[in-house]
Formats: sequence, C-alpha cells, structure tokens
Amino acid sequence: MGKQEFIFKQFKINQDKCAMKIGTDSVLLGAWANIPSKGNFLDIGTGTGVLALMMAQRSEARIKAVEIDKNASDQAYINFKQSKWSSKLSVINADIENFNPDIKFDYIICNPPFFSSPNSDIIKNRLIARHDNELSLEKLLACVTRLLSEYGKFGFILPITQAENLISNANIHSLYCTKKSFVKPTPQKDAHRIMAELQKTKSDCSCETIIIEESGRHQYSQKYIALTKEFYLFM
Repeated sequence: MGKQEFIFKQFKINQDKCAMKIGTDSVLLGAWANIPSKGNFLDIGTGTGVLALMMAQRSEARIKAVEIDKNASDQAYINFKQSKWSSKLSVINADIENFNPDIKFDYIICNPPFFSSPNSDIIKNRLIARHDNELSLEKLLACVTRLLSEYGKFGFILPITQAENLISNANIHSLYCTKKSFVKPTPQKDAHRIMAELQKTKSDCSCETIIIEESGRHQYSQKYIALTKEFYLFM
C-alpha cells in the first residue's frame, strides 16, 4: 500500500507528504470500530486522515483530527477538502497533549506509534509517525481520559505486547476494555495485532479473532471481506 495515491470506493487519499503510508492496520481499525451514528469524534495522530474519512463515511458525526507533523496535517487537510464530507471534517496541527477543545468526544480512534526505541537511520518525521518518543502509550491514555465523554469509547490497534500493556495500564486511568479482537495474518500464523475498545464504565469484554488471508495470498477471509467491503475497491 505504498503508492502515492490510494483510491477507496467513496474517497481517495493522497499520501506523498506523509511519512507513513496507508496500511492494513488503519483500514481494519476504521472498519471495525464500533462508532455511534452521530456525535463528536476525534482521530489522534491522523496522518493521511484515512481513519477520520472512514468514520465520516460510516456516520453523521463531526470529526476532528489532530496531527503533530505539519506535512501530514497539510496532507490530511487536502484529503478532507476533496472528500464529500469536508463540511464535517477538520484537522488541527498540534501536539495532542496541548489540544484543549471545549467539547468531549463520543469516540476517539488512534493507530498509535508502537516502536519504543529510535533508529538513527530513519528521518525525523518517520520517527514521530512510528515511534513513541513523542507520544508514549501512558501519555496517550492520559489524553484519552481527558478528552473522552462519559459514555464515549476509545478504539485502537497495536502489536500484541503493547496492546496488552495499554489495556492493563488503562485501569489506572479508569478505562476498561469492552471489546478485543486478535488479528492473524493467516490461520497458521500467530496473532500479530490486537484491536480493542476502552470506555470509562466497567463491562464484560468480548473477544474474537480476525484472520486476514485465509487460503493464500490475497485470498481474504469472509470476516475480513465483510468488514472492509464498503471501502476497498477490490472487495
């Protein structure tokens, strides 16, 4: 998915100015998230804006997207403006820790940075996009707690270890897991990601497994097709 323009069924994404291109993680999360039909939504670290645009397609919500990198926020702005939902989408070039809106959000979504140590060969904006040097998972939880409405939900995707750590640490912030999906590339491989939703009230946590490719390269599982068919042109 590294090409400079990615075309979905109802919108397209320009990504030449973004360090991190569209990947399966974001598309899967945007399709899987249990968003309400209306309300105020927030996309933390929006990058190209793909998660915000997917939520715009799926709802009548007003959506704010926050992005610390100026090039990426400019890219998201362009992608929002060329979409048919431009009136309900806005992007803010800011550090989420300094973002202080006058509203709380009914759904917060994030495909967080997940590498904990830097690589000197990677350019700075890619570091910001992919590493937790700028926004640790602990800081992310603090921001979510501050910005989430009383009955709102926070959806994210992370590698297994980081996801389990975040879910465990969330209890300190009075955030509790209500939904968790293990993502497996194929039936034979171990799960490599977890998608989860947290909220401020305790509840039983449902658990499932999603397999991406079931019987060979590009032979997608029925569950994956059902989730993403409203977005991918090839589904």
